[in-house]
Amino acid sequence: MSKSNLQVSLEIVLFSLIAEKLHVYVQNCATAPYIDKYCLPHGDILFTEDNTIEEAIMRTLKALQFKSLSYIEQVKTIGGIARDPRGWSLAVVYYGFVAVDKMIDSTNIQWIAIDDLQANDFAFDHALIVQESHQRLKSKALYTSLPAFLLPEEFTLTDLQKAYEAVLDCKIEKKSFRRRMLDAHILAETEKVRRANHRPAQVYQLIDQTPHIFNRIIEGARH
Repeated sequence: MSKSNLQVSLEIVLFSLIAEKLHVYVQNCATAPYIDKYCLPHGDILFTEDNTIEEAIMRTLKALQFKSLSYIEQVKTIGGIARDPRGWSLAVVYYGFVAVDKMIDSTNIQWIAIDDLQANDFAFDHALIVQESHQRLKSKALYTSLPAFLLPEEFTLTDLQKAYEAVLDCKIEKKSFRRRMLDAHILAETEKVRRANHRPAQVYQLIDQTPHIFNRIIEGARH
């Protein structure tokens, strides 16, 4: 099969935390038979222009007006003749985070709460891609600091706990969670405090921009 007959693309699941709920960025599909169904941000890999997948990702994000992501990770590579009615299609799937303070103010941007999405809302196999990416994120949230990358650069421990709870879709025991985060030495105190419930709350930032791996899963999670 020649390159011209094979569609090779990127599918990017963008997550953000909005009003303490996990959201996914979607677009309206313009391809029959999925007109006006939701689809994920998509970018073709251009064999004549892209020297690496990373270059293709940056070009795709730039076209979407996202200048930077706080985190991005490859999920899987999928392919098949049934993926796209136009022919054999191969896609490299990534998920990434857009921190709320990096949000683009545009009427063309659609962020949908992940709890509000249904499988039949999506074009192609994008519902499955979102589901698998969400499950990957939930699984990694149990033993890494990944949810912290959904937050602005500065945050409180309450903000951090709410990010974990949004990703895991459950409540977490406050005392053990805070002890876990502080004992891991992944947070640096800033000179700022924030008033919360009439009490000052220390403001932190991440020490390292690489997710930390804990030596055991998050304790105290409860549905």
